[in-house]
Amino acid sequence: MSRAAYRWSASVSVYLDGTRRGSGGGRALYTALVHRLAERGIRTVLAGVALPNEASEGLHRALGFVPAGTYRRVGWKHGRWHDVVWYQKELVTDWSAPG
Repeated sequence: MSRAAYRWSASVSVYLDGTRRGSGGGRALYTALVHRLAERGIRTVLAGVALPNEASEGLHRALGFVPAGTYRRVGWKHGRWHDVVWYQKELVTDWSAPG
């Protein structure tokens, strides 16, 4: 089944090797990705961050993402349940009907 109503948004994520954290690679990847999505008509991007993850939350906020909600105990890793906070970033200022 097609979800045409949601074709104007995209879930995004970037992953870096642990040795590359803090090098600006995440910012560079996200900047390029968001630019390309905006060129293709995407209006909103969404990103999930498993908590705790101060570095990822800081990156998303620095790039203009804002918290949109939290899913409780939905991710299992490292032997325990984790919450996932969702961030979103609007790529447009014109919210007229898409064309």
